Amino acid sequence: MKIEAVSCLAACIVAFSMNPFACSTNIQIRLTRDECPQNDDRIVIRYKDENMYQIFFRDGNMIQKLTYCTVLSGEELDVYVESLFTLLANDRDPFRSVEFMIPCFPVIKYNAEDLAKGKIRKALQRVMPILYSAAKY
Repeated sequence: MKIEAVSCLAACIVAFSMNPFACSTNIQIRLTRDECPQNDDRIVIRYKDENMYQIFFRDGNMIQKLTYCTVLSGEELDVYVESLFTLLANDRDPFRSVEFMIPCFPVIKYNAEDLAKGKIRKALQRVMPILYSAAKY
């Protein structure tokens, strides 16, 4: 069993080095504009080390699909996620839906405007610290 877990982790690391959007231990947020998945924006949160996280962002609306990366502390990540939820909930040209792909959770999908609802925001805010720790493994 341990050998399988180690080889799975090794495969994940190799896959991540090639494509950060392919690793199942990351937190992924998919922002859907229309029926075409190539137009989706994607955000990946990956634990780096010592309370540091890598954030990868790909703008699906760009002709040339680029992936942007930054490194944030745990506190900065909290601010980033809270700001993201606020901005998405108040966007004048909103995304159709927001999907959260989280290790050990089913895919969670909302209409973007639903993020403004208190219950959903509070639930997501409560679960995010758990997710950050899950992203470490």
